[in-house]
Amino acid sequence: MARLHIHFSSGLPSDGEVTSGVRQNVNILIHLDVSKALKGGMKLYISDNKVILTEGFDGVVPVKYFERVETWPGRAPIPFQR
Repeated sequence: MARLHIHFSSGLPSDGEVTSGVRQNVNILIHLDVSKALKGGMKLYISDNKVILTEGFDGVVPVKYFERVETWPGRAPIPFQR
């Protein structure tokens, strides 16, 4: 089954409540700049189970909308170019 949306979690894997949108084997966190994404015309939706969904642009979330990228669980910053 192909997914129609890119999935983001509304919190961290350690938050306890957050289970939807986070895979158990996650090792990188990508923080989305929601304000910038919305201003850029990206459509975002929140599902009933608090997963943030987007179609991105042609199925891709451009890196210019990343706020930061970190390792998980260490939370070490991962450098990236916007």
